[in-house]
Amino acid sequence: MRKRVLFLTNEVAGTGTSVKKSLPIITSLTLAGCAVTVFPILPEQKLISEDIIHDEFSEEVRSHYDMIACCGGDGTLHHVVESLVHEKLHIPLMYYPAGTTNDFAKSLKIPDTVEKISALVHNGSIFYYDIGRFNRQCFNYIAAFGAFTEVSYSTDQSFKNAFGYAAYVLKGISTVGDSLSCRCHMKVTHDNITEEDDYIFGSVSNSTSVGGFSSGSLLDAHLNDGKFEIMLIRAPKDFNDITKLLQSMLRYANASMHDDADMKSLSDNDFIQFFHASQITFDAENPVKWTLDGEYGGKPKHVAIRNLHKRIGIYVPKEIPASTVRKGVQD
Repeated sequence: MRKRVLFLTNEVAGTGTSVKKSLPIITSLTLAGCAVTVFPILPEQKLISEDIIHDEFSEEVRSHYDMIACCGGDGTLHHVVESLVHEKLHIPLMYYPAGTTNDFAKSLKIPDTVEKISALVHNGSIFYYDIGRFNRQCFNYIAAFGAFTEVSYSTDQSFKNAFGYAAYVLKGISTVGDSLSCRCHMKVTHDNITEEDDYIFGSVSNSTSVGGFSSGSLLDAHLNDGKFEIMLIRAPKDFNDITKLLQSMLRYANASMHDDADMKSLSDNDFIQFFHASQITFDAENPVKWTLDGEYGGKPKHVAIRNLHKRIGIYVPKEIPASTVRKGVQD
């Protein structure tokens, strides 16, 4: 019996490669023994994954489909995952990355061709990984605030289509002044510890790559251990502080979480905190803009984040450890 697949494709994601990939994806899935139903994601016409999975088809998706395939960027995957959680669906995903940075695909070593990804139906395994609950929303791999985080959702889509990842770099350079002057006064609570300070950046992530870059510490991240990798950067007060901050960031970029000396150097510096937690809250004096998987996440004053352990299943190469493959049920 053919595996029944709901295929969602976002033609405007990243550099617009989803359009070119759609027919090869349908063909390769069909040749792999799947029966494919296709829905385009058309944000400008208000047809988004939430509409497809939520309101109109939730019962049909629950009862009829064995797998959801999606082609798009990290933002596309974000919306699909949030839809699955909202509808309490436990259907595995097959992800065809077609975005600009594709951080999450890099973390899971998802193959770089349509044919290799589709072949995972038979020669891959389903990896169940952690996602985050952000107040009433969800995120797939990162929630962040502060310096440079607006770049991902404020960069014009046509600009990203034309210039790819360089668009993010150019946009980031243009916002350096505003980003370094960004200050968010917050109380941060985790593991029964509360700290209060001014921060220019904070991230709660579950990924080995963020913004197209990987640091030594992120490369050691586990995506299904029930904990997030959390980084907080305190705001510099003067030029000397900025110099020290940049030096600390270089140490962070080369650090390994498995090296005690590296971890000590991170915990001892005055600016960057790096730690693990399964739950964390942020209480700000003023509303703070957040980004969730590169999408605008709102401007709340209070944020409560918790780990949804092994909530989503995704097809990956079999080199992902078999011991991590277990269906999660936490919502």
